Amino acid sequence: MKRATILKFENGYVIHSDSTTINGYGIASEPYIIIDGSPSMERILNEILYSLESSKINVIDADSENSSKEYFKSIGIKRRKDLYKNSICCSVFEKDNFIILLPTANMGPSEGFRPYLDGKVEIPINASKEEKCNALVEALSRCE
Repeated sequence: MKRATILKFENGYVIHSDSTTINGYGIASEPYIIIDGSPSMERILNEILYSLESSKINVIDADSENSSKEYFKSIGIKRRKDLYKNSICCSVFEKDNFIILLPTANMGPSEGFRPYLDGKVEIPINASKEEKCNALVEALSRCE
């Protein structure tokens, strides 16, 4: 299953791949795409699709402390708490010819982003670009 993440901050977006380790958990992975301002949904969609294609399976587990530091540096934040300051997050999966957008609730640095399973948006992989953009807008609106 291919995976990616969309983070929306007050001043823009960060989109990146998520890869699955040999132990089965997900880790943030390149590319780390930073988009300043208010880009079009089509631009965000294109970066998400690119990030999904870059997702890998069975990568070697990384040292979590060092990988967190590298992740924060790659997306331009200094501390874990900055990740949760005025931000929303949506997980994206490609599975069985569907794109699944999973909104989350921002519970802060101690609890992280919690999946909002009832808010899930699914769209066929072969849907039009307009339909995919509409699904993305819907999923992001469900994030808390």
